[in-house]
Amino acid sequence: LAFFQTDQDEQYAASYLLETYYYASDKKILYQFIDPDRKPTVAQKYGIKGYGQVVLTYGERKERVTFLTEQDITNALAKLIIRDSKTAYFLSGHGERDLGDFGPEGYSRLKHALEQQNFRVVSLNLMSGDRVPEDASVVVVAGPKKKYFENELARFDDYLEKGSGLLIMLEPYEETNLEDFLAKWNIVIQNDIIIDKRSRVLGGDYLMPVVSDFANHEITKNSTTAVLLSEVRSIRSKQDEHGRWISRELAWTSKQSWAETNLKAAQEENSAIYDVDQDLPGPVGVAA
Repeated sequence: LAFFQTDQDEQYAASYLLETYYYASDKKILYQFIDPDRKPTVAQKYGIKGYGQVVLTYGERKERVTFLTEQDITNALAKLIIRDSKTAYFLSGHGERDLGDFGPEGYSRLKHALEQQNFRVVSLNLMSGDRVPEDASVVVVAGPKKKYFENELARFDDYLEKGSGLLIMLEPYEETNLEDFLAKWNIVIQNDIIIDKRSRVLGGDYLMPVVSDFANHEITKNSTTAVLLSEVRSIRSKQDEHGRWISRELAWTSKQSWAETNLKAAQEENSAIYDVDQDLPGPVGVAA
């Protein structure tokens, strides 16, 4: 059900897109246009509050699309057809990024993007003593500012022993005890910040390194576009006591960058100078 004003210019573009779905589905996906001004009762029934919104229905289920794009329509179709959604739990209670925050450091847009990919996104606090729920597809630790309690770290271990996914993102200047936790998995997190003065060419800051080198790995195999990361610390994988690699780096900065260990000097571009004895030369790992 596409809610547009009659003869609205946008209706013609929408008609072309919806007609494509009609034929691509062998005429199984049907559509009709409804003018919310002429049929306000129908618009109210489906919670329509503006022009250009589309509601997809399948049996008793329905999904509303605010922006009429191929991606949003296809994601809505997937939600209707695929009954089992994945659940992503974002930890809270230690200063992590907020799912409800619409500001520049908030994760509201990420939450929306994950929901568009048929994820159920839920905040989780382990300080109450609960374990990670059984339906967790992934647990995300996004930029904590405080240390975790030992019983919380034990729940991480229990969760990982089941072969589940844990995504940890640590900020520079923030000391947590997750550095020691990751060391058990042969992932080394340094107390530094990566500097890349060539980022200015791409409109970035010297603390916003360019990442364009990705590993040939299942996680990063489709990463082909360079990205800018705002304030990131280095990450390295290392061998275990038997000389085996049980962790693997996935993305690196350029050769011109380095990981600065003098965090005070890094706050001013002119004071940040590569020290061969103290700093880590590029390319520097940023994910593993």
